[in-house]
Amino acid sequence: NNLFSLGFLFLFYATQAFKEPISVQLSQKWMIPTHRATMASTFSMISSVVVGLLLPIGGKTIDIFGINLTLSILAFVTLAVGGFGIMLYKSTSI
Repeated sequence: NNLFSLGFLFLFYATQAFKEPISVQLSQKWMIPTHRATMASTFSMISSVVVGLLLPIGGKTIDIFGINLTLSILAFVTLAVGGFGIMLYKSTSI
C-alpha cells in the first residue's frame, strides 16, 4: 500500500515539470499581455495560500489515520483534481 501511494506521489511531483510550460502557453493564448504578470502573481499567491492551509490538515490527517491512508487519500485527490482539470481543459479547447 505504501509503494502504491508513493508511486502516485512521485507521479504528482514528476508532472509538476509540465505545469509551467502549460500555464505559459495558456496565458499567451488567452490573456491580454498587460495582464499576464498580474495573473502569474495571483497564481503564485493562491498556490502559497493553498499549501499553507493544506499542510496543517495533512499533518493532522497523518496523526489521526497514519501515513499509509494519508498518502492514499492524497493520491486519490490528485487523480480526481487532475482528471477534472483535463476534462475542463478539453471542454474549453477550440
